[in-house]
Amino acid sequence: SAALANGGQVAFANGLFTFTEMNSNTSYKVQVAFSDGLNVSTASSNLTVKTTKAPYLAPAIVSATAVSDTSIVVDWETAKGKGSDVEAQKYTVQYSLDGNKWSNATTAATGNAYTIQKLKGGNVYQVRVLANTDSNFNASAPNDPAVIAKTLATPKVALDKASLTHNSFNATVTNYLDTNLKDASQIEVTYGSVDDVVIIVINDGVGSGTFDNGMAVAFDNGVLTFTNALSYTQQKIQVRFTEGVCTTAWSNALSFTTAKEA
Repeated sequence: SAALANGGQVAFANGLFTFTEMNSNTSYKVQVAFSDGLNVSTASSNLTVKTTKAPYLAPAIVSATAVSDTSIVVDWETAKGKGSDVEAQKYTVQYSLDGNKWSNATTAATGNAYTIQKLKGGNVYQVRVLANTDSNFNASAPNDPAVIAKTLATPKVALDKASLTHNSFNATVTNYLDTNLKDASQIEVTYGSVDDVVIIVINDGVGSGTFDNGMAVAFDNGVLTFTNALSYTQQKIQVRFTEGVCTTAWSNALSFTTAKEA
């Protein structure tokens, strides 16, 4: 065996030359001649061979963060070719609910970030990234293990008609517990328009706040209780959830009129 000038290695065993540590995707011209120390044979005919492309190394995901009920932002480190400083130019971003069936969010992401859209709120997603094949290297394996991100579900709100009086009423967030929204740390409630917002910090499933007009709202494990409301007044209530980064869309508008005061 011997070392080659390009850093590769060649070994000979019973008529077989084995070349290792050669460059990928490279054409080589091989000639051999024999010598007994005194005499040297003529060189063989040229043997031209091109090595196959090595794969890109799997890109490492920096983070996968749900930013809304339907989207996740994925960031990853630049993938380089095996044994090379050549950087991948395009990536495939995939997501899965069970880790078995994967869907492509995109097959042409550039840079180091991509936002996966059109997801379903209230689900836990696995996310992975692959460097695409190009003229320099083959596609990488996916990063392993996949990174997990959870989306919140858009809340639904229903009026508890039996609770409606001239100055108070209850509204139920019908999918609060069903979709594990108890993991959300805040609920935002609007009264009349999305410009008039009360932010309720949730601790152990409960929290409260007060609107500028004096109406108070308390949240208790999926039930909103409004007090000090104006009598015989049109109400329009909407809510959304957030856990600091992921914020859902506003719920359906709950419109009704409080009762007349006796």
